[in-house]
Amino acid sequence: MNTHNDILLSMINAAIAAGEAIEEVKRRSSYAIHCKSDSSPVTDADYASQHTISAMLSLYGIPMISEEEDAQPYIIRKGWEELFIIDPLDGTGEFINGTNEYGVNIALCHGETPTIGVIYLPSSRELYYGSKNIPARKAIIGDNHDGFSSIEEIESTALPMTYERERGYICLASKSRRSEETIAYYESLKKEKEDLTILPVGSCVKYCKIASGLADEYTRFGSVKEWDTAAGDALLRSMGMPLMDIHTGHPLKYNKEILNSSDFTVKRK
Repeated sequence: MNTHNDILLSMINAAIAAGEAIEEVKRRSSYAIHCKSDSSPVTDADYASQHTISAMLSLYGIPMISEEEDAQPYIIRKGWEELFIIDPLDGTGEFINGTNEYGVNIALCHGETPTIGVIYLPSSRELYYGSKNIPARKAIIGDNHDGFSSIEEIESTALPMTYERERGYICLASKSRRSEETIAYYESLKKEKEDLTILPVGSCVKYCKIASGLADEYTRFGSVKEWDTAAGDALLRSMGMPLMDIHTGHPLKYNKEILNSSDFTVKRK
């Protein structure tokens, strides 16, 4: 029987290896960019990361939902007791544009609930992980890393960390999408928070900033996919800060019939 730490360790090693696969593509003189059916871009780096993660986690026999693989029909998925939800390259647009705000997202869900989350930011080599048993932690991964043999081997720091912040209340915003509802929400928030800063940040980096104590809130109107939120949600749940459905007031659910995450908010306690 696989223990909690065994699976977490494999998720961490898979995320780091996938990050290296992404960086190998980035170092090429050129790479292929394709357009998916929903008009979003996908690159050789997305596929290289997906292949790496699938190969390293398949030994558990746990089913997967991933941005770059067709999901099983819901009649099959609804019976899954546990599953991985993966975004092999969250922030493909940022990757293409040459910024550093992209990462690897891997979550383990039990039923509808994400219980382990791992985010790896390849450019800065920052690793974030957390679970129902291990509150969120951060580590910097050294060069030429071959994988950890135990969780205890990871030299990590508990989150949030202590920073001297120059700004007041920081609300994170998507760099790529802002609905009319989102803009209206920011306007109302400005009336509540005189020291408010709206800070655009790409991809899963937003969840890392919330976990680290570098921002106070992320509120999102407009549907995103479950693989965009699951790892960050699990990371923040390990700190008692789940992503909350704005309409129901309850934590987000996963492996639904439609694989969308509804309007949500998360605020630092």
